[in-house]
Amino acid sequence: MKKIKYPIKCIAIALFFISTSLFSIAQVDSLRLTLDNIFTHVDKSQVPTGFLEEYGAQFVNLKAFNGQLTDSNFIYDIDVWNLIYNDFKNR
Repeated sequence: MKKIKYPIKCIAIALFFISTSLFSIAQVDSLRLTLDNIFTHVDKSQVPTGFLEEYGAQFVNLKAFNGQLTDSNFIYDIDVWNLIYNDFKNR
């Protein structure tokens, strides 16, 4: 079995990473809190799709993607697809 050359140094580094992960502070998104406050009184049972377009940040114009393939809504690269996917995922 191989001996650790500097055991105190390894323990100190491990304790540093453990302590920083335990005491890290999560960021609070003020925009998300504001939007949550605005949409608290919305009756979600009256939304047929379960999707509120105004609730999240819009990265791509989603009105072009209506289910009919045209030259204006054809996705050429994966980055645009990721933006659309994240737009729906974050709502």
